Amino acid sequence: MGIRVHLIEYFCRFFQGIKDRFPNFEREKMILNFSRFATVFLLSISFLGQVAWGGNEMTREKARELLIREYPKDDYMIIYNSGWLNNLPLDHIKELERIGLIRAQKAPTGISVFNIFLTEKGKQYLISYDNKKGKYTIRTATINFGEITGIFALMPNVAKVEYTISVDNLTPFAPFSETRGGLVNETATFMLYDDGWRKVE
Repeated sequence: MGIRVHLIEYFCRFFQGIKDRFPNFEREKMILNFSRFATVFLLSISFLGQVAWGGNEMTREKARELLIREYPKDDYMIIYNSGWLNNLPLDHIKELERIGLIRAQKAPTGISVFNIFLTEKGKQYLISYDNKKGKYTIRTATINFGEITGIFALMPNVAKVEYTISVDNLTPFAPFSETRGGLVNETATFMLYDDGWRKVE
């Protein structure tokens, strides 16, 4: 429906341009030509949509079914334990150490360079550790699916879905990351293939 509204707006501007360039252009003839052209074009779009979708419309129920497969999932932050790669500000290091989530060890070189190690308390939120890179992936929250808020047909076989997610269960690491709790608006684009709808971005 949305794409049709945009097309009608486009044609209105198109015919207004003709009227501005040719002031003597008969109003009745312009309206008649516009009506014929718009009707044929919109019927063509509708027909193409029916052919392309084959009755397999992107509905809110279908969008929810496809999106909810990705949830719940973890939101996370990265901490490198090597002093030179460490991405934490000094005040964050001190506060995380104070509340018992990490142990900071000053590196042999560098006045404010620290090697970071998770404590047993901090390891409760560890998702994974890359030993080669010295990289901790730490859970900061749980992301849950919210609801579908809208669907917009970009093309006969492409649909843009607007939905919300809920960022819950913030961990003690969350204040030191970009994670923020609450509802967040998201969008996803789906394309209709021969075997059904697939998320493409």
